[in-house]
Amino acid sequence: MDAPQGTACPPRASFASFIYGPESLIAYRAARLAAWHPGAASPLTIHGAAGLGKTHLLRAIARQLAEDGSGRAVRYVPAEDLGRDMMTGVRRRTGDTVRGRYARADALLIDDLTALAGSAALLEEVAAVIDAVQGRGGQVVASGAGDPALIKGLPARLRACLCAGLVVRLGPPGLRTRLALARAVAGDTPVRFTEEALHTLAYRAGGAGELEAAIRRCVGAAPRGGMVDADLAVSVVRALARRAQDAPARCGVDSVLGAAADAFGVTRHALLSVGRTATVVQARQIAMYLLHVDAGLTFAQIGRALARDHSTVLHGYGRITAALAAGDPAIGEAVAVVREALRDAVA
Repeated sequence: MDAPQGTACPPRASFASFIYGPESLIAYRAARLAAWHPGAASPLTIHGAAGLGKTHLLRAIARQLAEDGSGRAVRYVPAEDLGRDMMTGVRRRTGDTVRGRYARADALLIDDLTALAGSAALLEEVAAVIDAVQGRGGQVVASGAGDPALIKGLPARLRACLCAGLVVRLGPPGLRTRLALARAVAGDTPVRFTEEALHTLAYRAGGAGELEAAIRRCVGAAPRGGMVDADLAVSVVRALARRAQDAPARCGVDSVLGAAADAFGVTRHALLSVGRTATVVQARQIAMYLLHVDAGLTFAQIGRALARDHSTVLHGYGRITAALAAGDPAIGEAVAVVREALRDAVA
């Protein structure tokens, strides 16, 4: 008889390596509660779009429970593997044995339960297993693409069980969270990334999965012993996603100027005027930087749009580039705020 699919301690997953922000804080805390106080929040359902970190959190819970010295029987399993294992048991007439092995787990973590939506008979089996683990005071954690109350195809028994527990949403990471993740992932590679490259990746990538994929591709494309700069970062994300390739056409002069003006509390007219207050100058220079890096305009085109000569635009771009390279927190934060506004505007 084959052993059930799944593992007690998946590799490369921990709470320490999960980068969270305001969008994922509740899910992160709920996952830690399940890991350090199993049974206190059971069943726990973590839902959200693909690539946001649901699998990471489930694996981190499994690892913590398996390594805490309690001797608990912990099983992490992707839902498709669970379904395949149960179907194999049915074909071999050993379904009760397979079901029993999962039901005896002290902690059962089912990843992407919505992959089984529509398989009514199979989900009834899953519901029976969850009930058994719950009945013995065990910890059940499930992940999925949506709130179990809204997922079509879930049996009423399973829906009621999951909705009676703790249901939390893992939201898409904001720009600050993506930037923190970019720094963390890039820091574990053998290649150096410029600060401008990290900002570019964080701005243009979506979820954690897309960002990590872009960084891995950058590492593979970087010259041996070299450095990933903004140009390489842009070329990589354009190759990975058509959406990123189309970004310059969607991020034009009007949207950049509007976002910069709003972020600094000035008017668009001030950005186009000869005003030289520190706030207006900084907002204008950040607009120049983003028009070149994110909108893809040449310095001459930016000069015509802002009624400035080529050398003024080049100077403004250079000031922001140098500040980002030096890790200036104020400039980095300002650029991040304007980019976040732009991302919302073109979404």
